[in-house]
Amino acid sequence: MVPPSHAPRQLPLETQALFSELGFHKLLVSDERPVMEQAKAEKDVAQAVEVLNHLLTIRPGDLERAFDHLKAKGLHQRVGRKIRSRLADQPGLMSFIDQLSR
Repeated sequence: MVPPSHAPRQLPLETQALFSELGFHKLLVSDERPVMEQAKAEKDVAQAVEVLNHLLTIRPGDLERAFDHLKAKGLHQRVGRKIRSRLADQPGLMSFIDQLSR
């Protein structure tokens, strides 16, 4: 049995929702890093994949709301292109974004 102090904490729903925006943000900033920071850019993409795939499994509504927020800012096409170009090996994310882009 895991002692209560070592049990995983459930994050508040507001915090969980912010992670969906963080995942999309990581994709956007990875493009903006200078050539000297390509290792960080790759790390940004890897972190985005991990966060977005996890949320796609447990909280797809948060991803949908975050994508709608990107639409309101006019950034959804950029994120969609980034997902299609860099995350071709992530069919679940690609399918989800294709559905939201319609």
